[in-house]
Amino acid sequence: MGASGGVTNAKIFFNANQAGLKDFNTVNRTGSDLTETTKPASGYGFAGAGGLHFGVSAEFTREGNPLLGQNIAPTTLEIGHTGHGSYAIEFSNLSPLAIRNSTNATNLNTKNAYIDFGDIYINTAQVKSLNFIINENIKKILNAASSELTYDMVPVDKGQNVALIAIRGMDFQAIARKARFISDNSIAEITSPSGEWGLGIPIFNLNANLALFAKNYTYKGVTSSGLGYNLAMSTEGYGIDKKTGTPSTTSIIVVDGGKGVYNEEVNYYAGLRNIDSYLKSDGVIGFEDEGIYIKADNLLFAAKAEIAIGQLPGSLYNCTTATGGTNCDKKVVPIDNFVKKDDVLFSIAFKLDGQGELLIVPGLNSANATPDTNYLSLKGNFKFKDLTGSTDRGSFLSIINEDVKATTGTSESSVNLNKIQGHIGFESRVQMKQDTVVLDNQIKFNHLATATDQGKAFTAEMAMSPAGNMQKITDLAITGGAMRSTLGITPR
Repeated sequence: MGASGGVTNAKIFFNANQAGLKDFNTVNRTGSDLTETTKPASGYGFAGAGGLHFGVSAEFTREGNPLLGQNIAPTTLEIGHTGHGSYAIEFSNLSPLAIRNSTNATNLNTKNAYIDFGDIYINTAQVKSLNFIINENIKKILNAASSELTYDMVPVDKGQNVALIAIRGMDFQAIARKARFISDNSIAEITSPSGEWGLGIPIFNLNANLALFAKNYTYKGVTSSGLGYNLAMSTEGYGIDKKTGTPSTTSIIVVDGGKGVYNEEVNYYAGLRNIDSYLKSDGVIGFEDEGIYIKADNLLFAAKAEIAIGQLPGSLYNCTTATGGTNCDKKVVPIDNFVKKDDVLFSIAFKLDGQGELLIVPGLNSANATPDTNYLSLKGNFKFKDLTGSTDRGSFLSIINEDVKATTGTSESSVNLNKIQGHIGFESRVQMKQDTVVLDNQIKFNHLATATDQGKAFTAEMAMSPAGNMQKITDLAITGGAMRSTLGITPR
């Protein structure tokens, strides 16, 4: 990953003030006011007056920004392989979520896309547990009694000195409306122009606690020293940023930056939007000859998102009076479009709970490396947590349809895979080619099974919730075998 070009309004601050360590921003999505509010969490009295508090923020620039001089290029972001014989993707024309400030076609949004790392606190401490605040969507997925969760930093019968890094309110509000493939200096330069497509991975209100400490681990029968970690992290799906007063989102969307009938970007988008998420993991990180080894002794990942297709807020509908009638002439997509359900096909919600291992294998950087040999590999396995009883839903996946009714509000129906059990192995390869991103994947069910050991089959319950209580339909079981897929993405 990398970035280049000019930025503006960059800020860096340092102090020792720990007063905000306990404060979490959150959004009440059930109310009419979607502006962030602050909630304090307990358990942070250890910080006292010591420790480091700092922040970093900057706004990105794009073509036409008067702040750019003759020799200063606008901001671009790059992601891809590195080393000899590699390709990457360069993203440009970075803009905020909303194209306009209102439904007035002339009221263009002139604000810059930006990154704000929020408030970062670094302390050394010996604490056994901390509290963490989640929003209502995550609370519902976890079936938690409260939006303030308490989790153990170290085993309850041990004390451990840790370096605690806490992030409060990180925002990355940037959507790239142009992209192009670029190459390493060892191979021919790609001279094709930027494509009329882009990618948006904005992040809103990321909060995190990361504890680091010394920990031993065993890999392939050899015990080594590693870096122990304990991580709790969350993101907010949608809300009004209290610092900027603008609509903000956590999403993963592909954007069509081609121009329409009004000679401006139409800004069609498709993907996952308004992602509420919560990740809790603890384990160890080690460095092996093959790559980076990450072991999660406990891993809990819960999220809810909308699958949507539409236009970015504040864009002009791509129609004229001649094609769509008088109401279509320079009509603006609502500024609060991401809070409406008009573009939503369906929603997904899931909870993964268990333990796993991951080996990150970087690509080759030898003198004879090529794009076919220089790729990123991911190898690992995941074991779902055992159920505690008949009422335990365990790990699950839900596909949800939400119907908005004028008189009775919103009603939900869903198809679900509940009580997911088993032990799966996986391997993925990510290859950047001259004009294509290729993803090769393999999932092996019951990957530890042998001729003498049956292992643990992949099982789940399929259930429906038409408009009320969950109703079981059938049991599913996959006793073994592998599932392979290859996906190639070639932008137009």
